[in-house]
Amino acid sequence: MALALASMVNAICAGPSATAAIQRSEYVRLNDTKLYLLIRGANRTSPVLLWLHGGPGGAERPLFRYFNGKLEQHFTVAYWDQRGAGRSFDPKASPRDLTIARHLADRDGIIDHLRSTLHRDKVILAGHSWGAALGLLYGHAHPNKVAAVVAVNPLISTRKQREAEFQFVCGEAARRGDRKAVRATEKIGARPNWSTDQVLAMEKLDQKYGGVFHKNPVRAWIVLRAMFSGIIWPWEIPG
Repeated sequence: MALALASMVNAICAGPSATAAIQRSEYVRLNDTKLYLLIRGANRTSPVLLWLHGGPGGAERPLFRYFNGKLEQHFTVAYWDQRGAGRSFDPKASPRDLTIARHLADRDGIIDHLRSTLHRDKVILAGHSWGAALGLLYGHAHPNKVAAVVAVNPLISTRKQREAEFQFVCGEAARRGDRKAVRATEKIGARPNWSTDQVLAMEKLDQKYGGVFHKNPVRAWIVLRAMFSGIIWPWEIPG
């Protein structure tokens, strides 16, 4: 993914002219809150790419770095924990503030901060799921600030997604004679307004038949490797 994205965007953004790396961790204060931002890249003059995580509330910064860390060789990558997620979580904040309009306003503030501090006219948006949907909305509203929008598994229609998932699980359960799964799908039902518990239960059944991952990962091991992948060990520091 990293190499394909680099090739595509090189036609839009100018290539790097220096090799000074950048590694910065900060909180950006926007009106009533502060939002966490991690910036990493092998070349601080390379195009700026803002990662937009899924969810809402799915701050997956370590996993992004684990699976897509090579992007930092081609871009200055900014990992932003959206309002209410990850290091931007505020237990005193009202859930009523977690609106699409608020997320888009936060994104505008983060992008203006990146454009100002990194001296860029435009940034690239790479969003996953919910983040991709917000990226498309923001790119449409602010084309003067966005060089490209890359949508990874974008959230388009939750209803159609759930309908397709339900039909897939029902079909596989019947084909395999999995009576336990058949009973579970009957209990959940084909209605679109599933509860959170029902969504998670259906996803578990979906994954049982390979509908989420081709090969189910060992998540604890991935998280541990992702957490330690960003550490600069003492023997790696230039003398």
